[in-house]
Amino acid sequence: MPDPQPPQGSPFLSPRQSRRDAEPDPEAQRRAIRTTRLFGLSLLLVVALTLLQPPWPVPVATAVLAGASVALGVVGLVRIRLHRVRGALTVAVLAGLLVAGFMAMATSAQVLLWREYQAYGECLESAITQQARDACQARLERSLEERMDQMMVDPARS
Repeated sequence: MPDPQPPQGSPFLSPRQSRRDAEPDPEAQRRAIRTTRLFGLSLLLVVALTLLQPPWPVPVATAVLAGASVALGVVGLVRIRLHRVRGALTVAVLAGLLVAGFMAMATSAQVLLWREYQAYGECLESAITQQARDACQARLERSLEERMDQMMVDPARS
């Protein structure tokens, strides 16, 4: 009785089917894991730099690094799916991508609104009482609202 399945490498199989049936390449899997490891390290660096609240030029680099982390995460996710790396790595990379995306947006907003946050930090440094801290918070909220009004175009005024 003839074999109903065409032989491996047959012109009747699509490249996707033959790739799916082939054994995963261990070297390609190691490269995929290396990419995701680099993604994790870059994400940790972004989180650390954000928590440290460094002086002015560093948040720009942090925003760029956060964008690079998102790109590395996407590349890593594609590679681990393509080379069929098993385990919880896919879930971990997806969770890391969510964090990286949030950090990219947050650090970009911090760069855009740097003057307001710098004034807030200076205000907090001189604030001794809780009432003074509350006044700093209120001033920050007012300055952020004013800045957002400047950045947004009101269609009714146009």
